[in-house]
Amino acid sequence: MVRAASDLVYGYVVLYKLLLFALAFELLFVSSREGVEYLVDKRTTSVENFSESGDQILIKSENKIYSAFGDGRVPFISATDIANVAFHALTDEKAHNTDYMIVGPELLTFDEVCLHQTCPPAVTHNPAPDFPKLTMGVHVSQVAAKLSASLGRPIEHVKLSQEERVRHYVDRFGLPQYLANLLAGLEAKGAKGGEERMNDVVERVTGRKAKTFDEFVRENKGAWALE
Repeated sequence: MVRAASDLVYGYVVLYKLLLFALAFELLFVSSREGVEYLVDKRTTSVENFSESGDQILIKSENKIYSAFGDGRVPFISATDIANVAFHALTDEKAHNTDYMIVGPELLTFDEVCLHQTCPPAVTHNPAPDFPKLTMGVHVSQVAAKLSASLGRPIEHVKLSQEERVRHYVDRFGLPQYLANLLAGLEAKGAKGGEERMNDVVERVTGRKAKTFDEFVRENKGAWALE
């Protein structure tokens, strides 16, 4: 069972960020009303999820990525780009006085593209003793294909339903039920197109294009290296 302390901390950090997100909207309302300079940064799914959380552990130990994103397309964004936008917002002479949705430069699916042109049929996963039995489809997605090409070994994307993803978060990462429900729900919304959006905020604010997924993988190959 993967119950690393870092993953528990990660889960609570996600909740903390959601609370800050709600606070940001309250500050946006107050600032716009009172004439105070402000900027609210919102973002899509971070590429660092693959290199700094439970995904990183499972990519190394099982060569697998688990998600409930289905066929949803996601504009993964780098923390570096988020920080660069925030830096300009704090240091630019003219206040931005707006809210930005910060997204990456490309839309990538988890299940759309397979390495061998056709995806294998749904199979029953053979679980470890501490992992509930799940019925799932195993696919090699665009994200997994990019990781596979860079790491030199096949990385599979394991497609879960929302309910299976909740159990995965609870049983493998030890997250509390309410947080597992929240995270799995966000992924399920992504499966229905909730993350499918594009804009030029990063380039427009910073003067540089947002980092692509391939660039991120090249810079962080060590995160998934086998020891």
